[in-house]
Amino acid sequence: RRCTPSSLRPVNVGADDGAAAADLATGLVTGYSGAVCRSPSGCTVRCVLPSVAVAASMALFLCAASWRSSRASANADQLMRSFIAAAYTRHAGVSCWPLHGAETLEHQEEGSIGLVPLNVCRSACEAEPACEGFVAAPGQDVSHCWLRRRIDLPRCRHHTVWDTFLRTSIDAPAGFLGAGTERLPPWDRPAKRLHFGAEADVLAAQVAPSRQALLVDLKRLPSFFKLQGYDCTGPGASEPLRGHNAPLLSAAVDFCRLACAQVPQCDGFIFGHKVNSGRCWLRQRVDLPRCRPPVGRKLAQWDFYFRASPSGGSPSSASSPSGESKSAGVVHEFYMYRATAEGMLSRYPLGEVNAANVDGVLWYLMNEIVTNYSNGTRCPRRFGISEIHRLKVRTRATAALHAAGMNFGPRFAYDQGKCEGRCFPGNLCTGEGDCADVYNRYGFVVGCNNFADHYPFPVDNTSAPHGVWYSLPIGGKCQQEPTGEKDCSWSIEDAGVVTLTELELTSMGKDNCCDGHCTDFWRDQWNPDMMQRRVSAMISLFGEKYPEWPADIRAPVCDFDRHRLYPVDSWQRRDPWR
Repeated sequence: RRCTPSSLRPVNVGADDGAAAADLATGLVTGYSGAVCRSPSGCTVRCVLPSVAVAASMALFLCAASWRSSRASANADQLMRSFIAAAYTRHAGVSCWPLHGAETLEHQEEGSIGLVPLNVCRSACEAEPACEGFVAAPGQDVSHCWLRRRIDLPRCRHHTVWDTFLRTSIDAPAGFLGAGTERLPPWDRPAKRLHFGAEADVLAAQVAPSRQALLVDLKRLPSFFKLQGYDCTGPGASEPLRGHNAPLLSAAVDFCRLACAQVPQCDGFIFGHKVNSGRCWLRQRVDLPRCRPPVGRKLAQWDFYFRASPSGGSPSSASSPSGESKSAGVVHEFYMYRATAEGMLSRYPLGEVNAANVDGVLWYLMNEIVTNYSNGTRCPRRFGISEIHRLKVRTRATAALHAAGMNFGPRFAYDQGKCEGRCFPGNLCTGEGDCADVYNRYGFVVGCNNFADHYPFPVDNTSAPHGVWYSLPIGGKCQQEPTGEKDCSWSIEDAGVVTLTELELTSMGKDNCCDGHCTDFWRDQWNPDMMQRRVSAMISLFGEKYPEWPADIRAPVCDFDRHRLYPVDSWQRRDPWR
């Protein structure tokens, strides 16, 4: 309720009721490092706050986490709702459910996750990358909570007793931790000391007058790569930050970011889940290849947040926080191709995906979509794939990659928007730590691999020796011509689409039958000459359908050199789908 610095005049940052506490979230408050927070019951907790300007609602959030009384809990709930308002847009009276403007998460059955406080519902949503928001009852201590994806508000039911909370979109590169997008564990945890490293004399807690101002304030913090489920506590993986062996009782990831930002030697932090929910440990001397990637997709005990441009190195201009240095690399313009289910490309922004040249996409279709890996016809087609999109892409190497003598980086495998690293036979992948390390050192670069190099996959000779696969990290996507800055290495333009049926009907026959027609288009899969015929047929089909576009634009050489980027490849390989 009151924070009284031992050597300074007392200042009131509390309130006698929840409404007044909520008002403070939009007023001007000055707090002090080393302050003592006293609850109405007389319990005393020392608050050590970081020496940076933050939103007043966040400073109050910290104090509220130290209170321990029924009166304080009411105030804390008001402040928690204020914090949620900064990261979510509330749509009062709107209810979204399947067939009415939203879908459930893929791995969850329709139904409430239970009667939970609002912040627990928020935490559950933010633990799921696909969750776009949640539906809950307003003005109640606990409520049923439904997690939702693919929310289309106009199609939802309006004038109901429920509210829909839509996650706020933040203009930050994917792969980095954005402000206000992490979990808030329950408020009713024991009051303990909050320690944020070196103490400062004064914390100037300047107020964010609106949701956007709060998000902008948080964006000033360093960026972090979130490595879900990574264990960086093993020998050589990282060390506790000196003087920070005990965990911080932070209650939110943003405060851990804040804490790590105060210490130049801090390379990242561990954020706990389950029994360690709301705790974080600051770490230094991080060696990502020595960290243990997760096995499977279950929620792990913790995540690791790797600080971009870590201490102990001299980051290149491409990976500097400012990212202002442009590259001397050449802009390359060519076609890429991506096979999708109907309508999927327009439904989601293109990025965090893989694409291919003509040879590469046809080999993928032939081996994984229309056949059971050469063992008979697959019908219906795998993943519902029915379209092949042509994309005119412009790429430019970042300054760091250009200095290394390459136009392309490693081709990482993306699965449902998650970077799995380099994937080898047997579904053995190096994990998203590999992605974070490369993107941190070289910027968000376009990756590629030649089939003829047999690395990382496919490793055997194929009927498409000229095949190339690409990876497109959304963190490098730009709207204009690529500059080669760390966050602007590629741009894209839609250049037409053909259906799988249109392609197959260019060669009628009886070898492969599906969807009411038969085709010989995929016949003789292992014959390179037949593959070249397929390549020519697809280029001609696009040319006939879109005469205003060049039928083909030759791609540059995929010049990724694994020996330069991985002179010693110490990354562990695990099956993320096991």
